[in-house]
Amino acid sequence: LEMLGFGRNRVGSGKTWWQIFTLSNSPTNEELEQLGITKEIIEFAQSLCLHPDTFQNFPHLYDLEDDEIFSSKKQETHAYIMRQKVPALDSLLKNLCPSKISEKNFWRAYFMLMQNKLGNILIDDVKEKNEVELPALPSIFSRMFLERRSLSDSENTQTERIFNTKDAPIWATNPNLSTRVIDFKDIRSAEKEIWDQLLVEHENQSEVQRLTMIDNRIYLRIKEQLRSGVCDGLRGRVWTSITGATRRLKEFPENYADSLQKVFGNHTPKTFCAVPTFGSPIEFTNANRYQLTLDGWRVVKRLLVTVAVQHEMLRYAPVLPDFIAITLHFITEIECWSMLQLMLRRLEQGRNTYFSTSCKSTAITMATLKTLISRFLPNLHEHLKSLQVDITIFATSWFNSLFTLALDFKYVLRIVDAYILQGERVLVRAGLALLQYFEDQLLTCDTQQDFILKLNTLVQSFNADAGILTRPFPFISYKELLEFEKASQYLITNVKEVEPNIYYHPDILTSSTIFTTEHFNQAWEWLPPRYRIREPYLVFNAAKDGFNLKTLYLKCENISPSILILKTKSNSIFGAFLSHPLRPCDTFIGNGECFIFTFDSQPKAFHWNQYSNKEFFFNPASRSLTIGGGQGTAIWLDDELLHGKTTWCQTFNNEPLQSNSDFECVTIEVFGLTD
Repeated sequence: LEMLGFGRNRVGSGKTWWQIFTLSNSPTNEELEQLGITKEIIEFAQSLCLHPDTFQNFPHLYDLEDDEIFSSKKQETHAYIMRQKVPALDSLLKNLCPSKISEKNFWRAYFMLMQNKLGNILIDDVKEKNEVELPALPSIFSRMFLERRSLSDSENTQTERIFNTKDAPIWATNPNLSTRVIDFKDIRSAEKEIWDQLLVEHENQSEVQRLTMIDNRIYLRIKEQLRSGVCDGLRGRVWTSITGATRRLKEFPENYADSLQKVFGNHTPKTFCAVPTFGSPIEFTNANRYQLTLDGWRVVKRLLVTVAVQHEMLRYAPVLPDFIAITLHFITEIECWSMLQLMLRRLEQGRNTYFSTSCKSTAITMATLKTLISRFLPNLHEHLKSLQVDITIFATSWFNSLFTLALDFKYVLRIVDAYILQGERVLVRAGLALLQYFEDQLLTCDTQQDFILKLNTLVQSFNADAGILTRPFPFISYKELLEFEKASQYLITNVKEVEPNIYYHPDILTSSTIFTTEHFNQAWEWLPPRYRIREPYLVFNAAKDGFNLKTLYLKCENISPSILILKTKSNSIFGAFLSHPLRPCDTFIGNGECFIFTFDSQPKAFHWNQYSNKEFFFNPASRSLTIGGGQGTAIWLDDELLHGKTTWCQTFNNEPLQSNSDFECVTIEVFGLTD
């Protein structure tokens, strides 16, 4: 046993962990406590055993390269003794493993669920605590695994609590793609002491004191320190503290877990077909822009979906996706959620600081920048007029992307540091500073196109003191900037609001054997807007009601609108949204709201091709069902709901909905929508 590695980690009594549970029939209370085995833990384990689904459905979204079941000998010892102390746990293990889940995943789920109570007690003495790796994706069942730093340390460890030096969440910077240098171990002692004092004082303030920022001495000191820069090792803690997220996590530690439960139920999806972008042109496939891993993208998408569902009135906030993607390099998912909640609460209270929530507010920001250019950069202003350059061509993308499309990442971070404290007006200052810095070169441009190209090139090669971007612009105070913004409101008239797609997370009243939650979310993106706030319910299921077209018609004769879904033997999933009831008739019926869709290779919908002058939407004949017509049929089904065909048709101008034109159905479902 010693040769295999057991018995090397000794406890205070001089016994090895292996000796405790093999040579001693009755470990002492002290030995049990060192293994985290207390009355509270035993009772909690007994309650877990009453819910075996928790282990079965636990989202194991990560996998370790090694095959070790336990990460330490203490964990192994703890597990052995708990199986003796809690017979129900031993029985549950035998029932679930290995037929339903592996033993490794069983114990991984167990220790995740216990993490809130056990903490780091089961880490072997030979390991440093900051070497312990957390899973790549958090679970709604384990709040503590959403956190990188402990929020329950005592007052006498205040410095360690605020400045935990662990690496960033492992879903953040992608080492295979990143050209950025982020050193999370970079913590300069002098800077650490300054921030330690400032943040402790800030966290001890009342909410009223924190809200009166302009005349708040602590706020002014923090602002000045931010302008000097924050080292990477401190940035995450500084962000969460100055926004109030640290305090919020203490007061509402389960808030994000509760929100995920409301949005996704007991299973957090691994993939998201439809993601709200809040008016941002963000491209989730553009990995180089954000340097996130695939797991990191899942976190960004999960946060965006959760924000959209929990804040239904928020339709437009183009800076939001970029803000989330940037902050995840330094803070965890739950910390990011807490920050977002506080920012959005200010918005709902009418004290918006961070997000432009309408096209008009964006236009006001552009008008403010234009006014500032005319006052402080008059030569450049006249040059812009002579070349007929509209500043929105470049400034809109600057501000909506937090400059990620323009500047090197290290400069973006300096802007975000100030943005988190002062809000979106920092973006105006940064934009104005860039134009001033490159004014001489820009004045040499002869054409509008030359101006835009040169500006983009110069900004991308910007390599000066980052303080230029965040320090106050000469002769402009914060109050003056507010006055400029207020004056610009009167210059903006007749701004047309662009209504972004309404994101609605349907509450699935009856589960589907074909569609997952992700499928439903994507399908709801395609629905006509007036139907997106309705919920789907199952009307017909061929596996239960029979593979018979007449039965389908009988079940659906009063259902309008409806969604027909089918799955083929080749595992293709496609279907149609039908505007009228499926009642037998000899002619094509329906209207322009009808569309067909497929999930075969990638999600895609085909709506009515108005230019075809064809209105062959669907024909529920007695011996067959045809959807889409005109030199072909998008979907054709026989009266046994067994054989079918999919081809191009004029009505929807579609591709065949699966690679093979002919198909055999495995099952068919029809969903109605609640009134």
